[in-house]
Amino acid sequence: SFGCGDIELPQVDLPGIPKKEAPVVQDQPSTETPTPSTSPTAPAMTPAPTKTPEQIIAELLARPSMNLTDADLTTLSELPAARDTITELNLSASTISGTGLKALQDFPGLTKLNLQAFTLSDGDWSPLGNLKSLKELNLSRSGISNLTMTSLSPLKQLTVLDLSETSVTDEGLAALKEFSSLEQLRIGGTQMSGAGLEFLGTKGARAPLKVLSASNTSLGYQGFVHINQFPTLEELHVAGSSVTNSSMTGLKGLNNLRIVQLSGNLVSDEGLKSLTASRTLEELTLAENRPISDACVVRLKTFRQLKYVDLDGTSCTLKGVEALKKALPECKVRLDQQVY
Repeated sequence: SFGCGDIELPQVDLPGIPKKEAPVVQDQPSTETPTPSTSPTAPAMTPAPTKTPEQIIAELLARPSMNLTDADLTTLSELPAARDTITELNLSASTISGTGLKALQDFPGLTKLNLQAFTLSDGDWSPLGNLKSLKELNLSRSGISNLTMTSLSPLKQLTVLDLSETSVTDEGLAALKEFSSLEQLRIGGTQMSGAGLEFLGTKGARAPLKVLSASNTSLGYQGFVHINQFPTLEELHVAGSSVTNSSMTGLKGLNNLRIVQLSGNLVSDEGLKSLTASRTLEELTLAENRPISDACVVRLKTFRQLKYVDLDGTSCTLKGVEALKKALPECKVRLDQQVY
C-alpha cells in the first residue's frame, strides 16, 4: 500500500488562495581559487651605452662655435683626455663668459684660440692672460678695446695676433711692448695710424714680424716710419691705407719682402724706387693707383723673382704689359681684368 506522503499531488490553482511560489535555489559560490590574469611582461630596458671621453670631446667640438657654452668648456676641462689633447679651440661668436675663459687655463696644450666676434664685459677679459701656452690668438671683430688690451700683456709668447676690425687704436698696442716673439700682426679695418708700431720696434719688443696686415687703416701717415724696424718682414698688406710716395721711403732696406699689397693708394712710378732692395719680391698689387704708368716697367723688371703683378685700375697700357712680359716671361700680369 502507499502512504499519503509518498503521493505527489498536482498543484491546482484554487480561487482565492494565493499560489505558492517554488523556493529559489541560490547558486553556491565556487570553492575554487580563481587564477589571476597576468599582463604581458614588458621587455627589459637596455641601458644607454656610456659615452667614452673621446666621444664626448668629439661631439662638443663638432658643435657650431656659437652654440658652445660655459658648461661645455667646464665639461671639457674635467676630462683628462681633453686636457691632454686639445690644442685648438674655435669659440667665435659664442656666448662664453669670463667663467668659460677661466676653464681654458686647464688646457696646457692649447696653442691656438679663435675668439672672432667675441664679446665680453671689460672685467671678464683677464683670464686670457693665464693661457701661457697660447701661440695664436684671433680677436678680430671682437669687443677687445684699449682698456682690455692690458689683459693680453702676459701673453709674451704669442706669435700670431689678429686685432682687425676692433676698436683698438695705436695707444692699445702699448700692451704688446714685450711681445718679442710676434711674427704676424693683423690690424686691418682699425683706426690706427701706425704710430703704435713703435711698441713692437727697436724701442719696444723688437718683434721678428714677418706679416703685417693693415689694409683699410691710416698706416700711410705714420706707420711707414716704423716699418723699416722690421727687417724680417715678408708680407705687407696696406690696401686703401693712404700710402704715398713719401710713405714708401719707409720700405727701403727691407730685403725679405715677398708679397706687397698696395692697391687703392696714391703711389706712382717714382714710389716704386723704394722697393729696389726687395730682390725677393714675388707678388705686387698696384691696382687702383692711378699714377702708376707704363714707366713702372723700368722698376718692375728688376724683380727677377716676380710671379704676379696687378695693374688693374692704373694708367698702364697693354704696351707696358707686353714690355714687362718680355722682360719677365714667367710673370703673370693683370690689367683691365685680364691676366697675361
